[in-house]
Amino acid sequence: MYNYENLNIEGHSFFGSIEKIRGFHEFLGYSLFGTKPNGINGFLNIHADITNYLALQLESISRIIKIGNISDSYTLLRKYEDMTLISIFLCMKEEAEYYRDRKIEDWPWTIDELNNWVLNKRGHKMASYEKIDKYLRTSFHNELLDLLESKIKYTYLRKNAGNRYTHFNHFKTIISFRELEQPAVSRELDQFEFVLTHYFIRYFALLANAREDFLRSSDYIDYLDAGLTPPDDALFWVSSLSNDILNEVVNKHRPDIASFIVNNTQMQWDLKIS
Repeated sequence: MYNYENLNIEGHSFFGSIEKIRGFHEFLGYSLFGTKPNGINGFLNIHADITNYLALQLESISRIIKIGNISDSYTLLRKYEDMTLISIFLCMKEEAEYYRDRKIEDWPWTIDELNNWVLNKRGHKMASYEKIDKYLRTSFHNELLDLLESKIKYTYLRKNAGNRYTHFNHFKTIISFRELEQPAVSRELDQFEFVLTHYFIRYFALLANAREDFLRSSDYIDYLDAGLTPPDDALFWVSSLSNDILNEVVNKHRPDIASFIVNNTQMQWDLKIS
């Protein structure tokens, strides 16, 4: 059976990148488990379920690429992008008091529709990609979205890296690594790593602005569990893994986004200036 050793790709930086991102999702899922979301029924925390699913998607992608199947890996990457946006959408929507009085045309979904989706009630599908995209654009600082898209055209990535492989519009999208020469395999992995990294950077930036408390260190709770009074600023301490992601992923590829996160959230980031 073919694997990444036969294909001579085990040393590519892609595998380190995807494992780092997967580890963040797994850590976030663990840290959110057992906490109660606002206004959403059915699960202890739907955000924990979603971020654990994101980690599982990346594990699947890694395994599929190791046997040379780039086409199906891109299909899963398209699903990964969808789920990152759904995750941010739910973060913004779960405060019922915030949107219950909005018009459904401009603000898709009510709290009842959200709960019906979570509870798998028949006929209640997730809002469309277009509606979610529109909602996020009206909910976030235009400055952040403009900054994200100033160097990366996410619509282009979705069309050329997601739709192209999902819908089999071209025969070459079914070609596997096994039929390519080593330089071509390396180029394909470079491209895949690029797309995944920038999907994740967008997710991390939006999450840091929508729910910065998700990235909080556990020290505040640890103090309380030990019967001690936490320091006044402990609520703003960032988990070490979140801070590592800021420096090793976001700042490495988009220092402008890293600076925006540091300057526009209350959390006490330790940004390493290179």
